[in-house]
Amino acid sequence: MENELWIDIVGYKGLYQVSNKGRVKSLVRKFVPRDRILSDVPDGEGYYIVGLSKDGVQITRTIHQLVAESFLGFVRNGCTMVVNHIDFDRKNNNAKNLEIVSVRDNNNKKHMPSSSKYTGVNLYKKTGRWRAGISINGKKTHIGYYATEIEASNAYQEKLTQLSERVL
Repeated sequence: MENELWIDIVGYKGLYQVSNKGRVKSLVRKFVPRDRILSDVPDGEGYYIVGLSKDGVQITRTIHQLVAESFLGFVRNGCTMVVNHIDFDRKNNNAKNLEIVSVRDNNNKKHMPSSSKYTGVNLYKKTGRWRAGISINGKKTHIGYYATEIEASNAYQEKLTQLSERVL
């Protein structure tokens, strides 16, 4: 069985620690009588987050990024490298399940099971409709929802053509 290792969270030394098993705890201090494991909650995309507070300022951070920063040397820069869940389970924030990959590799998703054979298309499970979307320079644009996969793909291709014509 793997031992749980705890490391201070960068910028929060003496306040919070993160473990290699993907847990975050608040450390004993003036108004915190004992170490306490923080509750993690899913954000809108299925990643688990926690709230950290320092000097009266509270921020929300994803647990997988905290683990990657502490155990994999990940540095958040928002544009070239990201943290990927190897088993595609966003709940599994164990350091052994995380890797640092380029944005391009992460967006490629060839390694992931997909609901569609077409680029820019996925099945939106809540409605059972096909969703088309495109990402340009890190900005996601929703194209629309469609009854069939091919309609969504056609809308994606049309949007791609429009954007290409603007560049030319």
